[in-house]
Amino acid sequence: MSPRPGPHHSLTIRAVRGEPLSLLVPDVDEFKSSNDRFGHPAGDRVLVVVAEAIRSRLRTPTDLPARYGGEGFVVLLPHTGLADASRVEARIRHAVGALAVIHDRAARGTLSMSVGVASARPDDRRADHSRLPTEADAALHAAKRAGRNRVECA
Repeated sequence: MSPRPGPHHSLTIRAVRGEPLSLLVPDVDEFKSSNDRFGHPAGDRVLVVVAEAIRSRLRTPTDLPARYGGEGFVVLLPHTGLADASRVEARIRHAVGALAVIHDRAARGTLSMSVGVASARPDDRRADHSRLPTEADAALHAAKRAGRNRVECA
């Protein structure tokens, strides 16, 4: 018996229809130094709280958050263009800031995130949509270089 399709099963069908797809790459600012100072168990607890803040700001059942790397996350936003993805990103950064987790290595003294955003329409034949993760990651690094606690869009 094959598994029953879940909410993400229709993503391929929607992509073929030409709906936009966006990718967020949120990353906790200055996490490594704090994790090294207070220990990995404390860092893991912070990441759980951050993951819940991210999940709580998503609006549709097909929005897919996931942990990516050490302190990074990805959020796949099907049928979401760049403008709407930017609004989701703003809700996520606000939620993480509202946690008010003390982070003495951060410029503001509390936990913050930088986010890279990339968006594509699968029906745009000029674009190479396989580059979406690379573009979002490059945007994240641009946000970090520009001072952290900010967003950059590819």
